[in-house]
Amino acid sequence: DESVNNKRKANDIYASLLSKNMAYELQFQTRLKVAKSTNLTNKANAEKVVKSFKKLLRDDNNREYFDQIHYEIANVYLESGDRSKAIEHYKLSAWLGDDNFSQKANTYLALGDLYFNENSFEQAGSYYDSCASIVPQNHPNYNEIVKQQNILSGLISNLQAIKTQDSLQA
Repeated sequence: DESVNNKRKANDIYASLLSKNMAYELQFQTRLKVAKSTNLTNKANAEKVVKSFKKLLRDDNNREYFDQIHYEIANVYLESGDRSKAIEHYKLSAWLGDDNFSQKANTYLALGDLYFNENSFEQAGSYYDSCASIVPQNHPNYNEIVKQQNILSGLISNLQAIKTQDSLQA
């Protein structure tokens, strides 16, 4: 499969860059790229990537990146099929990300999408509301986020009206 081969090539390239002497920020971002280019459907690979991210969490030099690291751990768990651990780490990412509004928006969006895809519209709406309130206008999905938030807000309002009517009629 072409996408698997491309992922493998990308992984090899990024992994080879890690042995180079580079600025800390660049090295950190390269580690993220290595993880993203790993075949995470393989349980052993997913565990190895999570372990490497958790090692980054033990280093205080990475404190400003903890939100991003938890976000990436969540993505690994999600791709490998562990939804509950993904949610746990997305929530940690949102909680830790104070100043990085773009990252926080991505985290809220991921949580909103997770709940939306499970038809948990009220939970999804809460995360879309949070996302829409902080997402920078230059975010690549800004218009879609605001549109989805407005749609969910209307849907939730209608669902609550239906619940109220059902309750009153019962």
